[in-house]
Amino acid sequence: MSTTLPVFVQGQAATASEMNLAFSDLQAQGNSILNTLSEVQLTTLVDYQRRLDAINARRQKVARAAAPGITDFVVSDFCSIDQTQTTATVRADTASVTLRERSVPGQVEVLSTTFTSSTGTVQSIDINQILFSVYNSTGVPTGTFTITLASVMAVSLLTIDIAAMASSPSISISVSANGLTWTPASNVQLSGYRLNAWLPEVPTKYIQLVITPSHPDNLGGSTYTFGITDLSGTAVSYNLASDVYFDATDIQVASDTVQLVASISAGLTYYLSLAGGSIAATPYTPIPLPGVTRVYWTGGVASGVLGLTLPGDTIPGSVAVMGPGGAELLVAPGLSTSDPNIADIINTYVSLVGSVLTVLPAPADVSEGYSVSYLTGPATITASLRVHMTTQDSTVTPIFTGAYLEDL
Repeated sequence: MSTTLPVFVQGQAATASEMNLAFSDLQAQGNSILNTLSEVQLTTLVDYQRRLDAINARRQKVARAAAPGITDFVVSDFCSIDQTQTTATVRADTASVTLRERSVPGQVEVLSTTFTSSTGTVQSIDINQILFSVYNSTGVPTGTFTITLASVMAVSLLTIDIAAMASSPSISISVSANGLTWTPASNVQLSGYRLNAWLPEVPTKYIQLVITPSHPDNLGGSTYTFGITDLSGTAVSYNLASDVYFDATDIQVASDTVQLVASISAGLTYYLSLAGGSIAATPYTPIPLPGVTRVYWTGGVASGVLGLTLPGDTIPGSVAVMGPGGAELLVAPGLSTSDPNIADIINTYVSLVGSVLTVLPAPADVSEGYSVSYLTGPATITASLRVHMTTQDSTVTPIFTGAYLEDL
């Protein structure tokens, strides 16, 4: 940029008009200089902003590649639930899933039966040892049958056929889960030889039948007959068995291991399907992703290029590079080594183009000091969740409030 100023020679005649013309020329040149400086400033700012935007874009891309993937299984979103298979009830107002218990009747199975008498001599009078004769000449004996069931059940109705006895015997029935604490039947009715007993809904393993005859088998005799010829019962168990199915969704692989974040309850079981294979998943327990493998490499650089060629199934977002001293270097997928903005960057980046890793700006050549970890396998995996809800408690139902997968 140059300026041309009017020249006045000493002794030359000068007029006011010539002086004003010289000042006008000087003013025009000054304005031209200011306009040029303004254009240079604007161009410089635009170029600076363009370079800054390019660097920020690379930085955001790196941040996105390192972000952990999270897949939500929400119960309030009906679009995410496979309603054709789901048998539970979804309540969107509370974002939870629950279901009323269903009663399932079952038959009582007797494991063994024993008989004892309060007094007298006991003698079995049949090969099956279900009929007993008690001889006692000093009074009326009390016979006690202890029935052991094959499993603990909540027996609601018990029907027992007893041996023929003298009219109006005294009969009581109690049940117990451990043989120590007994709970009496709520109602006992005897009609002929058939005894019906309604029992409380408590866990039952042992049944105790106590019979006290009103008098001997024969008037004036000393023999009393006790026996159970048949026994049947109805056990009511509460067994909730319902499922919540979620639609399959594709998750972005960013780790070789995930965990299921969900509530832990005795009535909830989670089955996670990954890439078509179903497993029983325990919340907060590491779950390996099928087909995904983490690989580790150590080595050096030559002309900025790491001595490592990534395989074709490498997941770009999983590549992590540690420099000398253990400092993590930011990986920028797609950053060209010929990018004109590289000379302006301050931090150290690792360019990932295809299968080549290049440290930018290029450091001095070394044989060791760099370590790389990366994942190989599918970039996405299909995941779905099934929640199995069960309970045997008539007053408590499990509640499922949602879950999600989290990278580890």
